[in-house]
Amino acid sequence: MSETQELTGALANLKSAMTVAAEASQKTPVYEVKRDTLGRAYATGRRKDAIARVWIKPGKGEGACSAACLIPAQLRDSCL
Repeated sequence: MSETQELTGALANLKSAMTVAAEASQKTPVYEVKRDTLGRAYATGRRKDAIARVWIKPGKGEGACSAACLIPAQLRDSCL
């Protein structure tokens, strides 16, 4: 097999792989938000051994940290 034929075959394989990847990215699932009767949504965040569970509800868009973050001596940049 000549070098040109090998390159042509490699390019064809690359093109088919890119087509498969593009089709897979278009089939990304769309998740529907599940809300309870009060309009709240439940969310869970995980990182390493930590787990954060929250209820998200409609409001003014204001947020607050846990009570421990509200003590001025314990305020950090991440809580502001």
